[in-house]
This record gives sequence, structure tokens and C-alpha cells, in this order.
Amino acid sequence: GPKPDLQFLSRCLPHANCAISTVDGHSIRVNRQVLEQLRLLETFPQGILIDHDMDSVLKHVPAKTDAMIAEDMAVAQKLLFRHGITQIDEACTTWQDFKILQHSSKLGHINLRVNCWLDGLSTLQLMMQEQGKPLYQERIQAASVKFFLDGAMGSEGAYISFPHHD
Repeated sequence: GPKPDLQFLSRCLPHANCAISTVDGHSIRVNRQVLEQLRLLETFPQGILIDHDMDSVLKHVPAKTDAMIAEDMAVAQKLLFRHGITQIDEACTTWQDFKILQHSSKLGHINLRVNCWLDGLSTLQLMMQEQGKPLYQERIQAASVKFFLDGAMGSEGAYISFPHHD
């Protein structure tokens, strides 16, 4: 179906801040409340922020605690197991998420096999600070570091030379 737009989000949540991410993580859509509060209405009149522009909103969203992330992972695991999925590849794993996965696996809370693609330069720098510590456990491993150099078609952040429609 169509992606929610500024008017839809503003109508649904007129007095609350609302920011939703596209599935590819390359853009967010926000309601008028957010744009007015952060004085961004003139800059982003459609309520769509792509790639680095998202930081002007996301820096105001409180970070999840390690416990919240671990709980989210446990819930996701239950859903995956319910559908017979016992292994996944995660293409943008932060260093924090990777360490939580490792810890949760050691405690027996995560039994899913996860092949993590660590997310970018900052993660690579953190990884190098922990030289000698394993990036592989029985179920949780990091075998790749993913860097982004392009935009994405789904969030309309890609530079293309011909018209594209979803």
C-alpha cells in the first residue's frame, strides 16, 4: 500500500511526536508535531527525511537500554522460531547489538544462529579496540563489516538517471 504521509501521520497523532522508519532504514516520515517542535517544517515540508537528514530528528529519540534491546531480540526469536526459522543474517548490526547477542547467547536466552554484518566504520573501530576477543561463538558470529556508499531505491535516496516509481 501507499506509504504514510505527513497529513496521515498528523491526523492520526496530532498532539504526539511520531517518526516511522521505512523498512530499509534509509528514511523516516514524521508528523507535523515533530517538524514544528524541531523547527524543521520549512526544510522538510513533506515530512520525509532521508539518510543523514534523519539525524536531525533521531538524535532526540532516547536510546534503548541494553535490557530493552535484549528483550526485543528475545521477542523476535520467538516469532522466528514460531515460523521454523532458526538462523538469520543481520545486515546492519551495531557493536552494541552484537555484544548483547553474544551475552544473551551465553546466558541461553538466544538460541537462534545469527550471522552479523557489523555496521560501518565506527563498529570496525570498536571491534579493533577489542583485539583478541572472539567474533565467533557457537551461535553468534560476525564475519563481515558493511559500509554504505549509496542511497536506496525504497527510501528515494538513490541517485538514478531515469524515473523510478514504487
